[in-house]
Amino acid sequence: MPTDTRSTVGELARDLAWLEEHCRTEPDLAAHAACLRLASALARNVVGPFLEDQPAKPLHVAVVGGAGAGKSTVVNFLAGAAVAESNPQAGFTRHPTAFLPADAAFPWPSYLGFMGPLTRISEERPANLDEDVYQVRRIPSSSNGSNPLADFVIWDCPDMTTWASVGYVSRLMEVAALADVIVYVASDERYNDEAPTQFLHLLIRAGKAVVVMLTKMEVANAETLVGHFKQVILGGLPKLPDGATPAVPVIAFPQIPAQMRNDPAASPFRAQLVNQVLVQCEWDVAARQRTVANAAKYLATAGDGLLEVARRDLAEF
Repeated sequence: MPTDTRSTVGELARDLAWLEEHCRTEPDLAAHAACLRLASALARNVVGPFLEDQPAKPLHVAVVGGAGAGKSTVVNFLAGAAVAESNPQAGFTRHPTAFLPADAAFPWPSYLGFMGPLTRISEERPANLDEDVYQVRRIPSSSNGSNPLADFVIWDCPDMTTWASVGYVSRLMEVAALADVIVYVASDERYNDEAPTQFLHLLIRAGKAVVVMLTKMEVANAETLVGHFKQVILGGLPKLPDGATPAVPVIAFPQIPAQMRNDPAASPFRAQLVNQVLVQCEWDVAARQRTVANAAKYLATAGDGLLEVARRDLAEF
């Protein structure tokens, strides 16, 4: 990539990050901080690397959702092994963790600015470490044949507990921007919580490919709950330019026994989840081009709204 283009992308990411920090200091502007962090991270983690001709592999899947929704269980089902820490304490996961196959054929991304303010830590640390860091762990080699997600990195993310982009929520936005596919996890008890729903709307506006996992319901209630979620939550999503509602697949993930959670590779639910992720990424190059094109479109169309937080202060000054 030409030096001037790299410089321009970096400057855009820094300017958006500066606006984000500004919003954090103004209570009535705090809600804008998450949008600005997402925009900054899209420039840094998606647009910049593409202009530098970085390879499409690996593709990134981010598992996100509200507190106690069952995100770590979903990460384990994607990985086919019990690798993510689960804890009944709400908000236990405080920084992102990336899981990739032990024998991954792709190099770990090394381009300038990757993951922005987050530092990669070399030693394994518990998920509740509350610092601006991320860690990378390996998924044990499978004895059940080929891994359908061999070209993917699976991210276990902090909870979506507040709309204001502070602390660990801003770390979540860094991974959400990077992701080629978002797996949005919601439990039957709290699938209508305000903050996660706002995040879902933002991710849809940013053009992210989303798969919804509804967890913890009784099998007999699954069909009713899925229908209600589509009507109440997905029915309120931002419309596409043609007026249509975005197509977001919803998978029911009922309560499962501990034995099945401890051996996710053998669960019949895993195949359905993995297949939906693969449908979103039938070809790695096309999937990455979609991620980049939608990131550029979001930055172009959301520009006025993102800058509005600065215009008000300039007018007052």
